[in-house]
Amino acid sequence: MTAIFWLVDQSTRVELMQLNWKLYKKKLEIPDEEKQAPHNPGLEPEPDRELTKLMETPPSAVGRGGY
Repeated sequence: MTAIFWLVDQSTRVELMQLNWKLYKKKLEIPDEEKQAPHNPGLEPEPDRELTKLMETPPSAVGRGGY
């Protein structure tokens, strides 16, 4: 539950707490947020240049009804 609770956005957490109160009349115990290692950009792989070039090209209308 702890891992899932902190993965969802804030509005979902609020709705979850409200639902718990509505159904069980109990406050949802908020688990401690797990500590995460800081982001290290040095560990990320380099982007594929061909894929980046393909993603930057605008979409074509060929095969999509011509619009």
